[in-house]
Amino acid sequence: MASRSDIISVNTYIEVFNISNDEYIEEFDISHIPLAILRTIFDPNEEYDVELYLSYSINKEKSIALNSFIDPPIIFEFSKYEYFLQRYGDYK
Repeated sequence: MASRSDIISVNTYIEVFNISNDEYIEEFDISHIPLAILRTIFDPNEEYDVELYLSYSINKEKSIALNSFIDPPIIFEFSKYEYFLQRYGDYK
C-alpha cells in the first residue's frame, strides 16, 4: 500500500461532468496553481484533508477565483456542467 511518503508529484485538475447524466466530459490541468492558493479558494477540512485530496465542488465564486490564475480562462457553463477540483498523486 502506497503512503504519502511515496508521492512523487501531485497533479491538480478541474474535472467537468454533464449535469444531466454525470458523464465525464473533460479535465483542465491546473497543477501550476500552488496548494496555498487553492486552500484560500476552497475550505478544506483542516484535520482530514489539508492537502485537498477530497473532491471539491466549484461554484461561480470559486470559478472566478480560479480563473484569475488560469490563462486562457476556463469558460464555465454551470447550466450544463458540474465542476470539481480533484488532486491526484503520482506514486513511486
